[in-house]
Amino acid sequence: MKNGDLPYLVSEFCPLGSLDKFLSSRKGNFVDEIVRYSGKKRRTVYKSELDEYWAPLYAQRRVGNIVTTSDLLSFAYQIANGMEFLHSKEVVHRDLALRNILLSFDYVVKIGDFGLSRPTISGLYQKCQNPPLPLKWTAPEVFVDTSVPIESDLYTFGILLWELFTLGGTPHEQFIFVEEIEEEEVNVVVNKGKRMDKPPYAPKEIYELMKLLCNLDPYLRPPLKQCKRHLVKNLKEACSPLASRFEITDAIEISDKNMQIHEASTIKVRTKMLKKCSSAKHENFTTPETSGAQTANCENTSKNGSDTDLIELSSRIPLMAINRRNDKLTPQPQANNNNENNLLIVEKQLYCTTKNYRRNLILICAISIFTFGVISLTIIIFFKNDISTGTQSKDFIVPGRPGAFLTARGTKILKKSLSPSTPIEEVLTMNEDHAIWDVTFDCKQQRIVWSAYDFNNKGSEIWTALFNGTDRKLVFKLAGEIIHSIALDWSSRNVYYSTIKGMIGVFSLSKNYTSILIKPQHPSTGSQRLALDLKNRHLFRCSSGSIWRVNLDGSNEQQFVHTNVSRPTGVVVLHHRRELCWVDDVKRELSCIGLDQRNRRLVYNNIQQIDIWCMTALNEEQFYWTALDEEKRVYSVSISGGNYATYEMQSGGFMQDVSNMTEDCFSDETECAVNNGGCSGLCLPRTGGGVSCV
Repeated sequence: MKNGDLPYLVSEFCPLGSLDKFLSSRKGNFVDEIVRYSGKKRRTVYKSELDEYWAPLYAQRRVGNIVTTSDLLSFAYQIANGMEFLHSKEVVHRDLALRNILLSFDYVVKIGDFGLSRPTISGLYQKCQNPPLPLKWTAPEVFVDTSVPIESDLYTFGILLWELFTLGGTPHEQFIFVEEIEEEEVNVVVNKGKRMDKPPYAPKEIYELMKLLCNLDPYLRPPLKQCKRHLVKNLKEACSPLASRFEITDAIEISDKNMQIHEASTIKVRTKMLKKCSSAKHENFTTPETSGAQTANCENTSKNGSDTDLIELSSRIPLMAINRRNDKLTPQPQANNNNENNLLIVEKQLYCTTKNYRRNLILICAISIFTFGVISLTIIIFFKNDISTGTQSKDFIVPGRPGAFLTARGTKILKKSLSPSTPIEEVLTMNEDHAIWDVTFDCKQQRIVWSAYDFNNKGSEIWTALFNGTDRKLVFKLAGEIIHSIALDWSSRNVYYSTIKGMIGVFSLSKNYTSILIKPQHPSTGSQRLALDLKNRHLFRCSSGSIWRVNLDGSNEQQFVHTNVSRPTGVVVLHHRRELCWVDDVKRELSCIGLDQRNRRLVYNNIQQIDIWCMTALNEEQFYWTALDEEKRVYSVSISGGNYATYEMQSGGFMQDVSNMTEDCFSDETECAVNNGGCSGLCLPRTGGGVSCV
């Protein structure tokens, strides 16, 4: 470089561009890894906890341009880590937003745009001018104080998390400024009707962190080290191999310097808030409502005759009081004597505690009365239903059964008729500590059979009930395993099941017999959906890259489909058409092949959903499938690939399963149907005739 030439700045090239545009372009390829079952108090359950082979494949998903919840948590952790480094250098960023985050190779983020950054002294930046600031991201104290704390970046980080878990959504305006006739008077005005709701893809623990970060008081916002601990904890639960790439020890160690500053700030704020409580009767000011902070209980009762309004800013910003006489936030009075302040604080705490105790007691009584009324009404309704159910015939048959399918969603089993005038019917609901995985229909007994996972006992269960949800029976339990799929041999009264680890087992519905047919020699990485070909006495199962066929007694397992297939799932047998059909979750294709392994055909290649869960074929005329998404729909296409349609299910949680409710039993039965095939134990039909007694 010659003398007089301008210097050059060499920076790293980030090929994936800004993070907001990257996420917006990947919305169609996003996989939500959160398994949302009912129960608000339960922690977030991730897909990797139910499928141990899901997490190790995160790199392959990235190659396929698929973005997951784990990736969002990874981005959030990296940004928090970078901001912590910036704050350790006593620098406030002031323009942290998703548009200023760049994404380099291998999903590594880089924080950019330091045009508004300023050095701080003891964590404070003294403003000397007022440059334009991004209103939707900037903390409120920046506009009303001349000294800007470095914790204002924490508020901005909370807004960035909201952007991140909406896949690049634009945040609502938290507040705007209106200049009155007097130029020196500036008021914080609520932008009515706009509230920061929970992002659709955010774990509830991360949403709680967002709300803490957007606390109105900057010194009550959690420090970045605490944010990193929350993010790492969720990332380890969602995808432990990805979490291991980061410096976990760095997220756990606490900097003594930052800790001392934060503790001093916390003591200062708590003292300040106690003083505000003591002056609450004489000043128009309300203490910000914060989560996880110790504050004095006080009532903001105005006795000076002023007209004071409490304006609700948003779910992120607590209530603030604005005096209408001068349209200014009333400043906090300074205490003149420490002894008088201490006495006043004790007096006010006793007063506020007594008043709040009476209020809480009234609320508890009201809630108790309401709960008692609801329980009484439920008992009366249940008693009436029990009487009507008890008079029902044991040979109950579905009257004039129209075309319908069953779906499992969280803790519920729903029935949807194909008649557009028929509403969705809730068949049954399990306890919130259960999650239903698979459901099928017993054409011989006119009963529903389903599998569920018990979170409390950490094991799987299989249940049966009448099609209206009554006469519920627990028929099988498997400890320490997750039953992924079930298939019913209605003739032999046997239920075949597969686990996430790849084990295939069978048990008898009529007697307490059970057996393990296949133990996996190698861990499976794909779906374990099952399908039965009862006429030929075959069982089909999926695995990564193959569809396998095995005899019903567990013998002669062989690959049935292994070419031009990536991750098959949702296998279903069309008995009359003599075909096996499946969905490829990677190629997003629906294909069929003859049971003689000939005449393979592509049915439909425009599947938009990701992570297909299961499929059925109603009357062998129309395919129906579900996906682990938030659309709350069942998707459908005809046997020939036309007539694409969707069905709204209008129920919370993921759509776990869809099953044919109009399947007819075959006229011929297996040898096990008569006297259990002469077996004293489990009777399994053999391919070609005969039985195997286990």
